[in-house]
Amino acid sequence: MQTARGKERTGKGLFRLFTQLTGLFNRNQFLALGRHHRRRKPPKGSVSWDHSIDILFCQLVRTRSVASHD
Repeated sequence: MQTARGKERTGKGLFRLFTQLTGLFNRNQFLALGRHHRRRKPPKGSVSWDHSIDILFCQLVRTRSVASHD
């Protein structure tokens, strides 16, 4: 896979970037915000921590669907 500058994206480089990005988010704060803003019934398709991390990963590897990585 190549970036806009023509540099090749390696698995190791993507993993390092993914690790750095996920380190920016605090899972406990994320879950607390979810509980704080949740209504009586969670809306259909509510976003969980795992799903959010899956989406971030898919953005990095440029896939079209989270389902292809399950």
